[in-house]
Amino acid sequence: MNKRILLTTLLGGTLLAGATVLAQPSASDGPAEFKPTRFKQAPHRPHPRMRLMRMAWVLDLSPEQKEQMRQLLQEQRDQFRQLRQQQRETRLAIMALQKSDRADEKALNALLDQATELYRQKLELRMHAREALEAILTEDQREQWQQWQLQHRPRRQG
Repeated sequence: MNKRILLTTLLGGTLLAGATVLAQPSASDGPAEFKPTRFKQAPHRPHPRMRLMRMAWVLDLSPEQKEQMRQLLQEQRDQFRQLRQQQRETRLAIMALQKSDRADEKALNALLDQATELYRQKLELRMHAREALEAILTEDQREQWQQWQLQHRPRRQG
């Protein structure tokens, strides 16, 4: 009888210890706070409408400010789409030229210069859009938004 109790206790303890080890996240599982979502949008890059809603909520924007920002973001989005399309076409042309039997070095350099110029235009557009957004805000709202961004901006690890 004592052997049976001892065997049952040992077997139960072994099973419990095994279940506990299996329940622990391993290092390969990634960070414990990671929660997959159903949406394809990256968690650190919310949809533009959500960013505007968040900004309106955090800064208590007036209806006029909300409308100005909505229009500005729409214009920026259209310009970015055009630049992205031009970048895509340039990238495809570069790839096609590289795959050809006789790659023309002058043509390749011209396409690389064009790709660099498009990248510069995107950076410039982003800078001007940020300045225009900040111009819509009052001084207090600007300071409040900068503080909020510092506190809530995701930290890149890598």
